[in-house]
Amino acid sequence: LFTSPPYSGVTNYHADQWLRLWMLGGEPSPASGEGFSRGRFHAGDQYAELLRDVFGACAQVMKTSATVYVRTDARRFTFETTLQVLRETFPRKRVQLRDRPFVGSTQTAQFGDHEAKPGEVDIVMK
Repeated sequence: LFTSPPYSGVTNYHADQWLRLWMLGGEPSPASGEGFSRGRFHAGDQYAELLRDVFGACAQVMKTSATVYVRTDARRFTFETTLQVLRETFPRKRVQLRDRPFVGSTQTAQFGDHEAKPGEVDIVMK
């Protein structure tokens, strides 16, 4: 499993990834819309539920020997929630963490946001 789930309070997969979704048969323009799996996931319980649903479905179809590689936001809530859900979903896997701080200019700097960002973390489970 190789993925980077939405970051809580930041990413709206349906609006931010509309081109990919369109190529897979989705709407031809960006739209956030309504529904459980849409939005920026400001509510912590909904964010954790989304991760449980997705990682739980993955665990059901993966071999026990499979490797799980997840890149997530290094901000505390997103990171801790993602790690907790992964540990619940794949309880027999050993966890390795790899910090991926931002060393250059971020995408948001192009729009005037020059605040330091914590970067991302890779969670590898074997």
